Amino acid sequence: MFSFGLDGDYFWTSGIETGSEGQFGFLAVQKPLGKNARWEPGQPDNAGGIENAVAVYVNASSARLYDFHEKKILRYICEGSDATTNNTAGTTASNECAFTYNVSQIEIDQLLNNTYKLDIRLKCFLRCMGEQAGLMVNGVYIDSQVLAILETMAQGNISELSQNVAVATECGITPEGMDECDVAAEIIRCSYDKSPDVVRGVISAVDRSLPRPPTIDFVSMQGQCPSTATCVLNVRS
Repeated sequence: MFSFGLDGDYFWTSGIETGSEGQFGFLAVQKPLGKNARWEPGQPDNAGGIENAVAVYVNASSARLYDFHEKKILRYICEGSDATTNNTAGTTASNECAFTYNVSQIEIDQLLNNTYKLDIRLKCFLRCMGEQAGLMVNGVYIDSQVLAILETMAQGNISELSQNVAVATECGITPEGMDECDVAAEIIRCSYDKSPDVVRGVISAVDRSLPRPPTIDFVSMQGQCPSTATCVLNVRS
């Protein structure tokens, strides 16, 4: 087992100022930073009036946010999907959402026929899938994305397109809900009630259109110590 001591370094996040001074959000998830975001004391300070991007300073005991100018050269962390055991990008997204919210494959298989009995895990799974597919932000349909898929599904049939758009429009009007998961589940339940074929078609179209993540071969390698960090080797017999 190898453990690395971290002296501390800065890493870019997807956080930027949203247009209002001192208000930041994460581009990666299209959400504002919460009131409880862990800024370094005195941060953000917008030094020089040019600091509009968010970085995180990480050391062995904590992580704190800072604002910097976006052209500052810092390290960054890449996030990717493990597609080594999945045939499609849709399966990859489904597996990631299922893992996050502890949803079984049996529950996924039965999901569309069981939308009235969703618990919070399944509601959040639906929201996660909608956002992974680029069809939702904050649990609400992105009209342009849904319309593009419906146009492809209709294959020039104006009557079918009109009917499907009517369903998406009616169900996409933000319903009341306790949170984003609740709202997303209600939108999908409404769509399935009115036209299950549309929901299945959208799911199939999304699965085909998502680019499959590249397969990554994970190869065991001997641990190495970066020159900028203290490395401690623990050998267990």
